[in-house]
Amino acid sequence: MLDSRSLDIIADFKSAILSEAIDESNPPNITSSNRGRKLAVPSQKNLTLSSKIVEYDGSPRLVLTNENLERSNLQNKRRWSNFYGQDHSSQSGIVDSYSGSDEDVTSQSEDDDSDKNPFKQLRIDESLAPINHPSELATHPAVSKTYKSTCLPRMASDLILLIETEQTTLNHLNKLLRVLNGEDWYYILEEHLGLPDYDHGLDDQSAPQQPKKRDYSSSNTDHKGSVELPDKANVSSMMIGDESERLNEDPFFSLPDSLARYETLQKRQLDESTANSDELETLQQDLINYLQLSIQRQQEYINNLTSIRNGIVKVDRYRYDLYRWGKEMGERKN
Repeated sequence: MLDSRSLDIIADFKSAILSEAIDESNPPNITSSNRGRKLAVPSQKNLTLSSKIVEYDGSPRLVLTNENLERSNLQNKRRWSNFYGQDHSSQSGIVDSYSGSDEDVTSQSEDDDSDKNPFKQLRIDESLAPINHPSELATHPAVSKTYKSTCLPRMASDLILLIETEQTTLNHLNKLLRVLNGEDWYYILEEHLGLPDYDHGLDDQSAPQQPKKRDYSSSNTDHKGSVELPDKANVSSMMIGDESERLNEDPFFSLPDSLARYETLQKRQLDESTANSDELETLQQDLINYLQLSIQRQQEYINNLTSIRNGIVKVDRYRYDLYRWGKEMGERKN
């Protein structure tokens, strides 16, 4: 009668002989390239059977197995244990031969992790279910998120800020083009005109000043009380002189000082640019052309942004209407 040690040696010897026979019958297929064979030809490592000694009913047995078979067996045993319980599994004779070694326990834990499919926690059937009635727009787990989203209103508000920024840039370009064309807006502003203060008499609290009338009788009356009537020619000349003096002194008819400053600046620029007039004119003309092109592109860009925003607002209005109608239908249905 052989002891257990002798039986183990004989079993190892038989397994070695069977392994050599299988390796000789299946020579390795060495290929130069794996292009086009990744899906058509499965991995030879997982399909190759190898001999293994397992214990069954108290006696060692020689079996042929591979990684796929072992993984499927472990999954079946685990499902059996989860369904019937650990006591029933032990009574039925199901013994896990891998529970003794640390490496087998590690592989079993890895298999447990692989069995935990994340898609099992998702309600895929509910998410992919079609809509059977418009009232489901507000309650469908996947479709309702589209109709409850606030992405479109946020995009519309962001486009408003972008359009305002681009419009400010366009205004600056127009002002620069006006300056290069000789239409300087600086000198026509109210605070830069240089006009004297003038009371229009529009304030009710302050009474309008009455113009002083010239008293000819008092000026031509002597101490003796004798009155001398002036001639008709002298009276007309005096009236013309007073009228011209009044026009020159009245601030309403005075010219702004900015015109004189603008003319002085233009003359000084002309005097300074006499030497390099051709180069400056060419440079100024190029700048004007570039500015005109930039203004045209800026206007097109603003128009496109406005069209995009109008479309987004229109789509958002349709989205909200559909969601509201579906919600009302669901409330009436319930």
